[in-house]
Amino acid sequence: MTEPRKIDSVQIKLLHIAKAKLKITDEEYRALLIKFSPTSWDMDPAHPSCKAMTYAEASALIDHLKAKGFKIVRRGGVPPTNTGQGDPAPTKRKLPPSITQMVTNEQLKMILHLKADIRWRIMPDGYDRWLKKYMQIERVATAKQAQKVIEALKAMKARQQNEDSIKAQQGQQFYDRPASEGGNYRW
Repeated sequence: MTEPRKIDSVQIKLLHIAKAKLKITDEEYRALLIKFSPTSWDMDPAHPSCKAMTYAEASALIDHLKAKGFKIVRRGGVPPTNTGQGDPAPTKRKLPPSITQMVTNEQLKMILHLKADIRWRIMPDGYDRWLKKYMQIERVATAKQAQKVIEALKAMKARQQNEDSIKAQQGQQFYDRPASEGGNYRW
C-alpha cells in the first residue's frame, strides 16, 4: 500500500496566510488541525503541526477556511479569473512572449466600423490591398495585429476628416468672395 501524499509547501503557505487573514488564534488553529487531521498532533501532542498533514487533509482544511471567508489571491493582488460566472475577467498584465493572444470580437467590430468610415480609392478591395501593402498581412489574426490595424485606421480616418474640413473651408471661402476678387457665385 502506498503512503498518502504529504502536504506541499503551497498548502502550508495558504494555511498560514488564512490563519492571519481570518485572525484565527493559536488555540483555534490547533483545534482545526486536530479536527481535520488526527495525525497532525502525533509528533507533539501539545503543538499539532500542519506539516504532519496529508495533501487531502490540507485541501479539506483550506476548503473549510474558504467557507469561513478566506479568499485566495494571486501574487500581485490579482484575484483568480475563473469566478464561475461566465467569461473570466480580463487582465491587464503583460503576457509572456511565448503566448499569442488571438483577436477579439470587439477588435474585429472596431476594424469593420473604421473600414466602413474610410473612403477607399480602390473600392471593392481597397482595405485588403492596404492591409497587405502597409501591414504585410493577409488578414488580422492576433490581438497585437488588430491593435496596429485599428490605430492605423483611426489615423487614416482622422486624416480624411481633416482634409474634408480643409476642402470645405476653402470651397466656402471661394464662394463667399465677391467675383471681383476671384470668387464665384453658387448656381
